Amino acid sequence: MHAQTLERADGIISGSEVTTYGLKKAFEKRNDVNRVSRYGPGNYTSLDTDNLDLLVIEGWDTTLPKFIQVVREHNPHVKIFFWNLSFLGIQDIVKLVVDGYFTNSRKALPILETIAPSKFIMLAVDQEQFKPIEPNDTYSHNVTYLGMFHPLKSPAIIEQILCEALDYGLAIYGHGWDQHPILKQYWKGRLPFEDISKLYTSAKIVLGMTEERQKVAGMINNRVFEALSCGACFISEHFPGLEEVFGDTILYSRRRGDTSKHIETLLEDNSYRKTLGAKGRSLILSHHTYDHRAEEMLDFFRYVSNSGF
Repeated sequence: MHAQTLERADGIISGSEVTTYGLKKAFEKRNDVNRVSRYGPGNYTSLDTDNLDLLVIEGWDTTLPKFIQVVREHNPHVKIFFWNLSFLGIQDIVKLVVDGYFTNSRKALPILETIAPSKFIMLAVDQEQFKPIEPNDTYSHNVTYLGMFHPLKSPAIIEQILCEALDYGLAIYGHGWDQHPILKQYWKGRLPFEDISKLYTSAKIVLGMTEERQKVAGMINNRVFEALSCGACFISEHFPGLEEVFGDTILYSRRRGDTSKHIETLLEDNSYRKTLGAKGRSLILSHHTYDHRAEEMLDFFRYVSNSGF
């Protein structure tokens, strides 16, 4: 697998590094997989000696064309798939010399299928890393949100999701919120990766938001899977793709006032929170772990290999 970052000296960890780590662990559990390697920009130490049958690339980087060329030189039989989880760099992604695509967007699927064999495969979660644990006093907030602040986040959705939680003990984690004129006073700083499960387990309610371009494409981000896997009660703005996958395991804010109503209901009913959290965890274990995604990827890899594409 190839990620956007891998063990960088400055400590920066991309989402694809987390994704490929969970996927690597899932592949390593399988009896039909001999060995799994991960690569990233500047981290190709074993590339010349690895014998690869399948390569999954998650996340765009300018080094990819050269990386793919080197992989094919050493492994003429390899099948290479790009896992499209964003529209970042899409103009360059479709030019890559790959054997197929995975994508978490049903709207992107027919476009990618015109280029190479493609399959709809959503994000997932490492259920052994993101799981219910003992609550941590540091993170025992009534309501929390984890994610970075940037201009692509809709002011209207910020108002509908985050601002409606201000009177209920909101705590925000993630880069950039110290620059927001109102929400900076609710900002608790950046959250260490190893503390995400602590936050999601300890907080009574977790809020979620999705970028507009992801919603339009039906893309579901990793935060939803991670929070539910920890048994969290999750409130998000509504879009059809989200409800199609998670149904009533999530509480949806469809209009102004919904978020505050959901928060009040959850805070007043401990039994309801416990039941809803367990329901979300159960759904994740049944359908949305990286074990499930590894199975889907290997099935499609075999299909493409056997079909002579």
